[in-house]
Amino acid sequence: MAVGSWQERVLFITQLRSLMDTGITLDTALPLAGGRRGPYREAAELWARAVSAGQPLSEQMQRSGEPALVCALVRAGELSGHLPAMCREIEAFYSHCLMLKRLVIGRSIYPLILIHLALMMPPLVGFITGSHGAWLILLGPALLWTLALGLLLLGHLGGRSGWNARLCATLPGLRTLTRQLVCANSCLVLRAGASAGMLYHNALEMAASACGNRWWGQRLERQANALMHGDCPQLSQALEDCDFPADLVQILRSAEIGGAVERALGQMATISRERFTSALTWTMRVAVGVLMALAMLIAIIAIFSIFSRVYLTPLQDAMNY
Repeated sequence: MAVGSWQERVLFITQLRSLMDTGITLDTALPLAGGRRGPYREAAELWARAVSAGQPLSEQMQRSGEPALVCALVRAGELSGHLPAMCREIEAFYSHCLMLKRLVIGRSIYPLILIHLALMMPPLVGFITGSHGAWLILLGPALLWTLALGLLLLGHLGGRSGWNARLCATLPGLRTLTRQLVCANSCLVLRAGASAGMLYHNALEMAASACGNRWWGQRLERQANALMHGDCPQLSQALEDCDFPADLVQILRSAEIGGAVERALGQMATISRERFTSALTWTMRVAVGVLMALAMLIAIIAIFSIFSRVYLTPLQDAMNY
C-alpha cells in the first residue's frame, strides 16, 4: 500500500526536488521533504538512513509500497544522475492525475444528486397517499449505495486475481481508455530509461511493471525478453507487437532511423496522455447523459404515478359511484 495520497505525494516530491536543486544531498533532503507531520515523515527518515548506507532510494520506495511508476522514474533518475529532473516528471504526472480526478468528480456530482432524488420520488408517492411509511423513501438510495459497494468489492477482488486487468484491456470502450493509459505510462518510463542510458530491453521491462495494467504488462515483459534475446529487432517492433497505436509506432520507427528515440518517446507520451484525457472526457459525457436520462425516466414514471393515484383514481371512483 502506498505511503500517501496523490496530493501528499506531489507535495513530498516537489519539496524533495526543490531541496535537491539547492545542492543538498539526497540523504539530507529526504527528512526535510518529509516534514514534521504527515504520512511521509517516518518513511522519509527510513529512506534517508538507507540512502546513507548506500542503498538505492527506488528500492526503498518500492518496499514501502509506492507506485511502480514512481519507483521506475526514481530509479532512472538515480542511474542518470538527474533525479531532480525525474522528480519534475513525477510532479507533472500526478498533477495531471489530480486534474483528471477533479474532472471526474466535478462531472459526477450533479447527475448523482439527480439520480438520488429520482430514486426517492416513487416511494414519495406512497408516502403522500399514506400507503406506506417514510422509511421507504431512502430505500432506493440505499440500494444504489449497496450496488456501488458491491462493485468496489468485486473490483478489489478482481485486482488481486488479475481478471479485471484483462477485462479492462479487452472490453470495448474500456480498452480504448486502458490502451491510451498504458501507452502514456510506458512511453514516460521508456523515455526516462533511455535518458539514463539503459538498454531498451531493461527499460521495457521496467515499463512493464509501471504501465498501469497487469495484462498489458505481461505482454510488455514478453517483448522485453524478445528484445534481450534478439527475437525482436527493434523497440518499435516490440511496441507494435504489444498493440500500441500505429501512428505512435511510426514516430518511434522514424526516430530510430534518425537517432532521436528519447525525444520521440517523450512526444509519444504527450500524445497518449492527451488522447487519454479526451477519451475520459467523452466517457464521462456519455455516463452523465445515461444517468440523467435514467433519472428523467424515473421522474416521469413517478409523476404519472402521482397523477394516477391523486387524480385519476378518485375521479374513477366518483364516476363509478
